[in-house]
Amino acid sequence: MKLAGTVILFHPPESVFTNIATYIQGVEVLYLFDNTPQKTISIPEEMQSKCRYLHNGENEGIAKKLNEAMRLALAAGYDYLLTMDQDSFFNENDLGKYKQIITDTSQRDNFSMFGIRYFELKDGENKKPSFNKLLITSGAIINLKIAESLGGFDEKLFIDGVDTDFCIHSFEKGYQTLLVNEFSLKHELGEEKKVMTPLLKSTFRKFHNPTRLYYIVRNHLYLRAKYPTQHQYLKNKIVLNEIKNCLFYAQDFVNYLKAILLATKHFRKGILGKLN
Repeated sequence: MKLAGTVILFHPPESVFTNIATYIQGVEVLYLFDNTPQKTISIPEEMQSKCRYLHNGENEGIAKKLNEAMRLALAAGYDYLLTMDQDSFFNENDLGKYKQIITDTSQRDNFSMFGIRYFELKDGENKKPSFNKLLITSGAIINLKIAESLGGFDEKLFIDGVDTDFCIHSFEKGYQTLLVNEFSLKHELGEEKKVMTPLLKSTFRKFHNPTRLYYIVRNHLYLRAKYPTQHQYLKNKIVLNEIKNCLFYAQDFVNYLKAILLATKHFRKGILGKLN
């Protein structure tokens, strides 16, 4: 398989190239889109032959950069695109195994996206692949011809729900997704902190900052309106849990509440894209 890769950067930490080192040998070219206003990185010499660094000083979100990577890869003759977050990485040899699973998949040309777990398997869990699951873009391998036929990623979403939209759009057009369960991606989802529940029980909760919660709420409402027959993939309970964690445990109640109200207002007015 001819595989390109892309990673979208935003104020990348020093560890970003340590993460990239776990998969750069598995792709033929890696497009690095930097959404940071100022250029902040220098590509290590040993990676320069494969990396294509793109930076225009604007934060243009996830969907637009994925579309740009898709167009570049298609123009260069690639069949698939590996999409990564800056804080994600593979265990040794996992990308090679992942690619082989895709190569061996029956009727693989009907799969729009392949993905792997972002959490560890528990003892005794079924390791067989799962079909038609919502996948995250981090660690996904996208069939470029299908992605092109679907019109790429919805840039109205800007950053959140981009992968969910792509998967549901795929299902509606008769394509499938495949979740590989044999191994997991190393990936961070939000900030995890130790908190005390109302029942005085100590536990860990994950939550995002107010701006990210704005996108989560607004885009969830948008996707439920966009796909009225696909609400089994867009459950309110998941977003309500995000809201609960932020309001009750993040210690910034006013700003989180403002984000929720603004998200709802903007959805109703059809205001999408980047929050200004």
